Amino acid sequence: MSNFRLAKLNDSKSLLIIPYCYRSMNSPHILILDDRPIIADLIQNFLQGEVGYKVVASVSTLAQAQERLRNQVVDIVIVDMLFNNNTGLLLLKWLHQKQLQTKILVLARLVGNSYVSDVVRYGVSGLLYENTLLTELKSALIQIARGETYFSTAATKTIVTSVKANYREESAVKSINSLTAREKEVLSLVVDGSTNAEIADEISISIRTVENHRANILRKTGGKNFFHLAKIICQNRLLEFNEI
Repeated sequence: MSNFRLAKLNDSKSLLIIPYCYRSMNSPHILILDDRPIIADLIQNFLQGEVGYKVVASVSTLAQAQERLRNQVVDIVIVDMLFNNNTGLLLLKWLHQKQLQTKILVLARLVGNSYVSDVVRYGVSGLLYENTLLTELKSALIQIARGETYFSTAATKTIVTSVKANYREESAVKSINSLTAREKEVLSLVVDGSTNAEIADEISISIRTVENHRANILRKTGGKNFFHLAKIICQNRLLEFNEI
C-alpha cells in the first residue's frame, strides 16, 4: 500500500487510489507554502515553465495547505520554514502525524537556524537555503520525485554541526549528572554568580579547593566555560542543582 496515494474525489465520499510511484516519477504535483507572494510567484512561474511539473496551488496559511493536502493529490510540498507562528514547522508535524506519502522540500531563509534538528526529526526529503539558484531547486525536485533526498552542501554542513552539538550537549548533561555532590554544589554556586571567595566561605573550603573543583568540573563535562554549562543546565532543567 505504500506505493499508492489515497485522494478524496470532490464529487463523492469515495477515495481515489492513484499509483504514487507513477505520479512522482513522471509528473509530480507540487504545493507551495510561503507567505511571501514574490518568492511564491517566482518559484511557481519557474516550475510552470519546466516540463513535467504541475503546481497545484500556492498557499500562504497552514489551513489552506492542509485543505489542499486533504483534497488533492500532492506529491511534493515546498515549505518556507520561517513562517509567522511556526507555520512551516506545524505543517511538518501535521504531515508526520497523518503519515501522508507527500514529500517535503524545506526552504530555509538563513544558514544555521535552530530548527534544522526539527527538519531532520520529521523526515523531510530535502533542504535548501534561499540563496540557492532555481536550477538547484529543480535538481532537488528531480531527486525527491525519484524517492531520493536532496540536501544542499550548506544544509548538510548545518545538519552535521547540529548533530554534533546535540551529541556534545547530551554528553555534557550525562557528565553533569555524574559529578560528585561537592562538585554539583560548587557548580550550582558558580551558576548563581558566586565568586571563588564567596563559594569558599559558603561551603567552608579553601579558595584553592574551589579552583580545583572548577577545573575538574570543566574537565569532566567538556564544557567550554561555566556560561556554557549554565545554558545547558537551564535548557535541560537540571533543577536538582537548586536543591543542593
